[in-house]
Amino acid sequence: MLLLLIFVSIFALSSSSCSSNSIQWNSKCYTLYTNNTQFVTAAYFCKNIGGDLVSIHDAFVNSLLNDYVSNHVHDVFKLDFWTGASKMFTPNTWTWLDGTPFDYNVWDVMEPRNATWANCTAVFVPSGKWSALDCTTKRPFFCQFPLVKPTGCNV
Repeated sequence: MLLLLIFVSIFALSSSSCSSNSIQWNSKCYTLYTNNTQFVTAAYFCKNIGGDLVSIHDAFVNSLLNDYVSNHVHDVFKLDFWTGASKMFTPNTWTWLDGTPFDYNVWDVMEPRNATWANCTAVFVPSGKWSALDCTTKRPFFCQFPLVKPTGCNV
């Protein structure tokens, strides 16, 4: 019995996981911050804690995050969230702040807006569609983090 307990403890320590308030998918952890925050402040916040504003590269992740907000947020004023998509630093070209290719989008009807002030992207819940917004608008946001395997134990 003691041997089994030791094995389970070592296995638990060696496996990778996200914090309890995060979603894990593939090699990333996604954490929702529900405080309404301007885009740039949210981006700096994520960077300062070792992550990035979320980049979305497929329909599955878009739905995963959208469903998480639908199921965990009950404040009608927080039913959308910032992504890391912006054209603030690359005029007229949408890019992800984390430098990954902008290879997927789900723009809503009439989006993205061509307005000079609409340089940042939010996902609206429950539709999962994207809209270009003024970056000074305050929204909740997801940070994404690489899934890190704990060190110090080789199993």
